[in-house]
Amino acid sequence: MKQNILLLAATASLASGSPQYGTPTNPHEWMPGGAGDFRGPCPMLNTLTNHGFLPRDGRNLTRANVIKGLGDGLNFDATLAGIMWDQAIIVNPAPNATFFTLEQLNVHNVLEHDASLSRADAALGNNHLFNQTVFDSTKAWWTAETVTVEQLAHSKIFRQLNERLPIELGWSKKSNSITLETILNMTAIVRNATNLLTGGAFAPVNPHRRRDLHNGLF
Repeated sequence: MKQNILLLAATASLASGSPQYGTPTNPHEWMPGGAGDFRGPCPMLNTLTNHGFLPRDGRNLTRANVIKGLGDGLNFDATLAGIMWDQAIIVNPAPNATFFTLEQLNVHNVLEHDASLSRADAALGNNHLFNQTVFDSTKAWWTAETVTVEQLAHSKIFRQLNERLPIELGWSKKSNSITLETILNMTAIVRNATNLLTGGAFAPVNPHRRRDLHNGLF
């Protein structure tokens, strides 16, 4: 798998859940996808979809509902969310497309990176479905109550040899809006922490090389 870089995180307006699961009292209550629903290779997008910030069927992801969903679900800045949507719409082959689906993200060189923390590599099996064994091996490096940059770097290095918001673990949406600068700074912090462990040289962030929708973070 090839690691590129850019960003994406998707979400959407409130959408009703699959009939087989009923209608949740809380519009953002977690519900898994049902038969015929689309899910993609990105845990963050799948999580937001399962919570109703994206259309729960994983279809019709428009600029408006992606920007709204990213803002409502994760407090992403509207400019950042718009950049993410612009980088994702290319997966829809239709001329002048105005939407994409999570299923359309399951293609090479769009939302993939080396050694996912929760997915198998493409050469070893399915690279977009959650893999409990892979995630357990990653989680073994997270020994503190709050995961540190060093622990994240260790688990990332180790990997290079049903998703939901972790509300029960104390997660909450950030009060400060997340901007493109926030994402790039966090990417640099994790990269530099990884280099400290591997002996690599610090490299400046080059936004022109960032084409993967994860921006190397997710």
